[in-house]
Amino acid sequence: AIGSGVSAIGFASHAEGNGSVAEGILAHAEGQDSVATGYASHAESSSEANGDYSHAEGYGIADGDYSHASGNGTWAVGRSQTVIGEANLEDSAPDSATRGTYVAIVGNGDMDAGEYSNASTLDWEGNAWFAGDVYVGSTEGFNRDEGSQKLATEEYVNSSIENKYDENNPPPYPVTSVQGETGDVTFASE
Repeated sequence: AIGSGVSAIGFASHAEGNGSVAEGILAHAEGQDSVATGYASHAESSSEANGDYSHAEGYGIADGDYSHASGNGTWAVGRSQTVIGEANLEDSAPDSATRGTYVAIVGNGDMDAGEYSNASTLDWEGNAWFAGDVYVGSTEGFNRDEGSQKLATEEYVNSSIENKYDENNPPPYPVTSVQGETGDVTFASE
């Protein structure tokens, strides 16, 4: 143990900084008031790493085994879960060895205001949810810019298809040729 008011209690554990405690076997706590209780866990800054092999940094809590919490007010409760950002909504997991609903969460809440919310989640089946719009592409090749395009929802596409053009609802522009041919267009029946 190195620092002020630190404790390395677990077998082969290490604590450093101010008020940090490494209770788990092979645990490592560093920074200000960090606590590492899980087996081979690692807590940095003012965080808690309670799950086995978990890692927490910033002001996060990693309760799930193999979990990672990073940011301000983040909480990873399920096994192998990663949470980043700020003040995420807590996932559900009955214990540290069980997977929650999500493998990854990005919190976009406000710790100072005590408001918790998620910007995005990714579940174990690969389904993603986003609080805002989703864009693809860019002019510069990175980040969203004037070359980015917003993806359409399935509901939007379906509602657009329902209003297809027909003889009673012609397109708003004249069709003057099809594949370079003009005049009447006939289709051969099979």
